[in-house]
Amino acid sequence: MSISKALEVISKNVYQNNRYSLNIKIPSLAELNGYQNNDFKEFLEFFVVDTNLPGIRLTLKEVIYLGTIKQTAINQNIDAITVLFYETKDQKLRQFFIDWINAIAPKNNRLKTLQYYPDEYKTSAEFVLLEKKIQVKDMVPATIGDFSLSQNASNNLGTFTVSFKVKELNY
Repeated sequence: MSISKALEVISKNVYQNNRYSLNIKIPSLAELNGYQNNDFKEFLEFFVVDTNLPGIRLTLKEVIYLGTIKQTAINQNIDAITVLFYETKDQKLRQFFIDWINAIAPKNNRLKTLQYYPDEYKTSAEFVLLEKKIQVKDMVPATIGDFSLSQNASNNLGTFTVSFKVKELNY
């Protein structure tokens, strides 16, 4: 096969990773705090810079079968989704995720009481990769990354990351 033919085959069949969208549903808990409107939902989608489609790992367990130790799969684990967001001038987007985490586990909750039920703070999302849709279920923010500041930055667009724990992916 010639190089030009190989490049043609690759260009037709290899996924271009800049053609996606990530639509995160606002959880019902956040709706209580005034983030329920459609403007904020569209705002959230627009400020996604970069993300990953999470990997899936098997949990294995050793079992003894007829005197031989074998590995058997017992569970699937989904890696975290990490999303890089542009920050706004008023830092409203990062504050949204801080409010979300504070509502789940308040800093001053010394008695470790349940503030909200999981259905109120978990959410869903949808990756759209060209024509394919991938549903994400039971998604909750686990980590809000730092917001870097620099006087010497040539790119003065502020960004921060949020890592989400995920329970289920449906292809």
